[in-house]
Amino acid sequence: LAAGLAHEVRNPLNSATLQLQVLRRRVERGQNTPELLVPVVEIVHDEIRRLDRLVSDFLAFARPNPLVLESVDLSELVASVIAQLRPEAEAARVTIDLRLEQDSCIDGDPPRLRQIMLNLMRNGIDAMQATPMVDRELLIRTAAVEDGIAVSVADRGGGIAQEAAERLFEPFFSTKPEGMGMGLNICRSIVESHKGRLWVEANPPGGSVFRFALPAA
Repeated sequence: LAAGLAHEVRNPLNSATLQLQVLRRRVERGQNTPELLVPVVEIVHDEIRRLDRLVSDFLAFARPNPLVLESVDLSELVASVIAQLRPEAEAARVTIDLRLEQDSCIDGDPPRLRQIMLNLMRNGIDAMQATPMVDRELLIRTAAVEDGIAVSVADRGGGIAQEAAERLFEPFFSTKPEGMGMGLNICRSIVESHKGRLWVEANPPGGSVFRFALPAA
């Protein structure tokens, strides 16, 4: 764990350091126009955000806080997360197909529920990076089920091998070369703390579907 965390922290630190060296050289040479400086600053900013997400995930795994429950319209929350991630999806040439249940009230912790959706949607976008642009579609659904509300996030990526699917929710297991393997484990913990369940349907090569169901309010 210590070695893995050190590796994950070092990567964005190295990247930010290199970009700051580029920035310093350009400033010293008088190359101080916005088109030369702003892209470097944006890369450094992105790497700092990456570090912040890593630390937040690690803390959530190591020291989960008690839930703060309130009445939440799950469809409204999902729609707000999509609005937040739409620029990332557009940059990756991913379209979003959205169908939301009108009556989807639950008792939940909004920041934790947002964390689940952000993680699942980003995973779906990442899974389609190698697919043709015409096939990059993320399907998001909320639907009433027996005694609750279900949410599904489906991508059209290359799918997940069955042996990997069986381990996806294990701590520190990841199918991404740069992944720490904490995100899905944290998502499942959050869902289970809401007395729900989270699972994956792996359909290689036709993409994969992550679903979670939570009890109604």
